[in-house]
Amino acid sequence: MTSTSGAMQPLSEATTTISHQRSALSMDHHVFLLSRIRERYAQTGDNQEAVVHGIAATGRIITGAALIIVVVFAGFAAGQQVMFQQFSNRLR
Repeated sequence: MTSTSGAMQPLSEATTTISHQRSALSMDHHVFLLSRIRERYAQTGDNQEAVVHGIAATGRIITGAALIIVVVFAGFAAGQQVMFQQFSNRLR
């Protein structure tokens, strides 16, 4: 990050924490999806069928989790506490 004077500024602890949380949320869903794909590939040996099955098996769950996250962060953004508003805005 740079300041208005052009000098490099260290990342704040909050920014670093939020970046890690965003990555962790995303990684959980990736691992879940790829686990289903790997299981099916081990059963059939067919890449295309394994991917189709993995997406079909996890699509509703991952989409539901994403919707829950959106609703929670929207609630944070609409709240009155500035700390939660900032947290929500940085995660979007």
